[in-house]
Amino acid sequence: MSPTPTLPTELVVVVDDDPAVGAHIADELEGRGVECVHVQDFDVAYEIAVHHRPALMVIDQILESEEGSRLLRKLDALEDAPWVVLLRYAPGPTGPFRNLHVTLISGESWFEDLPDVVARQVYARAY
Repeated sequence: MSPTPTLPTELVVVVDDDPAVGAHIADELEGRGVECVHVQDFDVAYEIAVHHRPALMVIDQILESEEGSRLLRKLDALEDAPWVVLLRYAPGPTGPFRNLHVTLISGESWFEDLPDVVARQVYARAY
């Protein structure tokens, strides 16, 4: 495993309707030095995106596919849209996107891959 990079202090929003999974993801990222907030509601996630301009949003889209798709469309309409990592992505009518930069993570190792993907995305956006 590669050493944890030094990251800028930028907010990452974890959007997952399962409180245990979302908290576990946020804890794992915070352990890597990433400032996180976990929300379960897609409308709250959008308000955070509008008012706090997070560096990245980690969104579990599969459980609430219609709400997740609506959130992605609303985020894409923002001029300064956050970068998005979609977890356990199920193919569906979510793209193409005009403003969003989207990374998809799926498969059996998605949880192990997530911290490195988030670190790279936060670092890339900051620099």
